[in-house]
Amino acid sequence: MLKENIKNFRKQKGYSQETLAQELNVVRQTVSKWEKGYSVPDAIMLEKLSDLFEVSVGDLLGNTESESEQKPDLAQISAQLSVLNNQIAKELARKRKVRRIFCAVIVSTLIVALLAASFVFSFNPYVKYDTAFCDVNDELDTAISKAILKINSQYDWLGECNTQSHYIYGVKEDDDTVEVYLTEYYTSFGFVNGYFVDVGGHSIPAVFTFKYTGMSIELESYKYAQDGSEHTPSIKKMFPYKYAVRAIKGLSEAERDVLWINCVAQAQDYLSSINRNAVICKYSELDIVPLTDLGVSVEVSNKICEKKLPYDANIGNFESLENGKRYVYQTDYDDTNNRITLTKFEYDTNKIVEFIAVDGSTGEVITDAEAPTSVKYNKGKMKSATAENDYSTVAYYQ
Repeated sequence: MLKENIKNFRKQKGYSQETLAQELNVVRQTVSKWEKGYSVPDAIMLEKLSDLFEVSVGDLLGNTESESEQKPDLAQISAQLSVLNNQIAKELARKRKVRRIFCAVIVSTLIVALLAASFVFSFNPYVKYDTAFCDVNDELDTAISKAILKINSQYDWLGECNTQSHYIYGVKEDDDTVEVYLTEYYTSFGFVNGYFVDVGGHSIPAVFTFKYTGMSIELESYKYAQDGSEHTPSIKKMFPYKYAVRAIKGLSEAERDVLWINCVAQAQDYLSSINRNAVICKYSELDIVPLTDLGVSVEVSNKICEKKLPYDANIGNFESLENGKRYVYQTDYDDTNNRITLTKFEYDTNKIVEFIAVDGSTGEVITDAEAPTSVKYNKGKMKSATAENDYSTVAYYQ
């Protein structure tokens, strides 16, 4: 109870572990041990915590309401802490005993397994090894999130809302630095055919090194796994063995779904901030209609791409923020006149800014084509007729 109370009251006051440690003149690891239940503060320190959190010592110890109303003296506090220390000591001793037995069984099992599968492991030592997700404290997790967003901000992603999530395999801590072994999951969202979809991003193993500097955790360096044939060898060089085997194996579908949900939640927050409703889904879920499906030849479709115009060779549109103003780039097909139209217009007013008509037979621009007086936003569809209303799955939110 004490460990949960310290953590809960700390968060209520808006303290990080590092900040609270500085207020109490202890190291951050001491606060971490209290909150994990590895140790308890002494009576004097407990009174300091009580003053900082503006609660009674009884509240911290989890005493009943009647007990909390009576202010305990130093002897009473010390007696309660002594009981807690004894309980912790017994629990740690029990865990060490269980761990020793477990390790002995595991070692025996591994010896037998290694002998039986020596050929497999000699061919590829990175098989049949798994590790659980590694949890970290809030401060470090926040620092990882900020680092991923900052690193990727230097690249020109197509989307307007950049999100991140991450899967941590393990950490290695020194006195003032911590090395994190993870898979970075980065997704950039943008509007396509009226839906908010993943228009860019990646999932890649990485190693981040952070340094504790006073009241903050700063990114000191980072390194990503290489692509192609160097992907596996680079992970082996970057990661300790027990984490490398997991990173090379890759994330399961369920694990990827969790990361995707985290990014979707951030995309939803962004939509709320711009006062916009839209279904959030994956680009692969959209029913994309290429011009070639409507009878336009591949050669003509390629000609439009070769002109390097900022339009898609698919029916529909995408939105772009330019100098704070939102525009729509839309591609339509007039089958009556065999004409492809490329229209740029303002999202708020539907005012046409640019209009280009292309001959569907030759791919050449029709120079004397007149722009229409109005344009309609071409809202697309999803592959599944029911998917748009199915918000129970990880892919769809509104």
